[in-house]
Amino acid sequence: MRDKPNFDKSPGARKIYQRKEYVIYQVKYGYIVHNIKKHFEEGHTHIHTFNKAKSLIDLAVRKKLPNTPRKWEIESLIRIVKDEVYKDRLRSLLEEIK
Repeated sequence: MRDKPNFDKSPGARKIYQRKEYVIYQVKYGYIVHNIKKHFEEGHTHIHTFNKAKSLIDLAVRKKLPNTPRKWEIESLIRIVKDEVYKDRLRSLLEEIK
């Protein structure tokens, strides 16, 4: 008996947006934001909506703090940014909301 052929040859993730060193990939259940200047394991985060993924990139590029900080949002930013001064500001904000 022959196996059913697999006609779906599309990869698991599609690049759908890029701004500076940040890329958004669409995956099966949401989106991945990746800083291409970091290794994938250390420099990516999973996000449910495209608009929130773009918002995280905007905050990271402009080095701004979120207006309504949430723990998961700050942790995601810490994962994807490379600037240590900005990371320290995010860490101190994270300590304030805990």
